[in-house]
Amino acid sequence: MKYNLQARGVEVTDAIRNYLDRRLEKIDRAFQEDRIISADVRIDKEKGTYRFEFTVHVPEMVIRVEERGNDLYNLIDTASDVLERKLKSYKETRMRHNRRANRREIPIKPELEEEDEFEEESPEILIVKRKRFAMKPMLLEEAIEQMNLLGHNFFVFRNADTNEVNVLYKRNDGGLGLIELME
Repeated sequence: MKYNLQARGVEVTDAIRNYLDRRLEKIDRAFQEDRIISADVRIDKEKGTYRFEFTVHVPEMVIRVEERGNDLYNLIDTASDVLERKLKSYKETRMRHNRRANRREIPIKPELEEEDEFEEESPEILIVKRKRFAMKPMLLEEAIEQMNLLGHNFFVFRNADTNEVNVLYKRNDGGLGLIELME
């Protein structure tokens, strides 16, 4: 598997690069498809702690794994195992989608409106990171899969059924919530 490697605060030795190559070859053999568009590996070290991140772009999805710890080789092992499981899950889901002629929407129980009190933001708070991405329509089932593959607590997407922007989020009770914007 070809990948882009970025390192900050870490000298990437030949031993680290060879170890990473061997772990990614194992994933490449398990996946057995040329479905990976691009892969990025990022290694950061701050205050003696490593942060290791894989980001893999596959058709219609982005799969992301992040691990933190003190042993870089252990982080590579753990992150590559998680990445392999997520890629297999992606592959199985795609196979199920291809077998199924008509897709069905996952039912979500409507919830009562929650009364949250919003505090006014302080003018001192600054935006420290900004992301831009293309938002193509997807089914709710695909949005749930994408959120899980990214490992995020929320996911913004354009609903293919309604063509409206929706926000999918993980609730504290373990369930999922869906915010449907109305104009």
